[in-house]
Amino acid sequence: MSQHTNLIIFVNGFTHGCSPFREYWMKNSAKTDEEKNEFVSAANNYFNEENQTLVNLFIDGSCRKGSIFNYIGFTTARKRFKLGRNFGKVWLEKMQSTTAESKKIDLENCTLNFVTHSMGGAYGEGMISFLLENNLKVNKAIHLSTADAFYIKVVNSSEKVTRIQLGVDRDWTIKRYADPFTRGEKLIIPTVDFYAEIIADHQPMIPNVSPKDQIKYNYHAWTKWDLKVFEAIKTLETIQSKELKPKDNSVTKNEYQFRFVKVG
Repeated sequence: MSQHTNLIIFVNGFTHGCSPFREYWMKNSAKTDEEKNEFVSAANNYFNEENQTLVNLFIDGSCRKGSIFNYIGFTTARKRFKLGRNFGKVWLEKMQSTTAESKKIDLENCTLNFVTHSMGGAYGEGMISFLLENNLKVNKAIHLSTADAFYIKVVNSSEKVTRIQLGVDRDWTIKRYADPFTRGEKLIIPTVDFYAEIIADHQPMIPNVSPKDQIKYNYHAWTKWDLKVFEAIKTLETIQSKELKPKDNSVTKNEYQFRFVKVG
């Protein structure tokens, strides 16, 4: 019997064409191999369990159509969800074939976990919906700085998939540029288990940027390359709704401060 495989699927958002797409998950200042791999390594550590083989898969969820203008104009969350489903179908057919790649993973003895960023959220959920329909086990989806969150379709299944959505309160890419009317529940993927924003002013891991310079610091990109994102997620998972009073809109725990919403 083959060892159980923990397949971690990274789905990137908009990109101008970095290849391979593993580079999407690296900070621009990364120089050493360790720095280049620190985010992916942190994800592996987060999902790692004993007696499992970890495998990483990098998927391009940008749905590029030539130019950024075409991209923005023609890829709604619904469109990216559909494209993700289509890719899931192609990928599954490939994995069920007799190719060399398919022999590396026994799908009957495999658990899938997803890490998505920005516009990759809808694409990733499209993949998840198709794979669940075909009886693959999806354990958890971590959605980071998700674009068009409210319009992402989440497919229910008999198998529980834990979904955690994390962003930063000063993510102007989501709140001002992508949709200037994105507020409140529009920031949240329907039926997600946990949604929280890290409050940048109270985070030692996020640079304390002055108001006039905030536009220069990309809070949107921070969630796709800083290894401490997974420390924040672990902390978030320890927060129980019983700790909140009805009017609380923030929670501080282990030096992390969240604007926290327990959903579901």
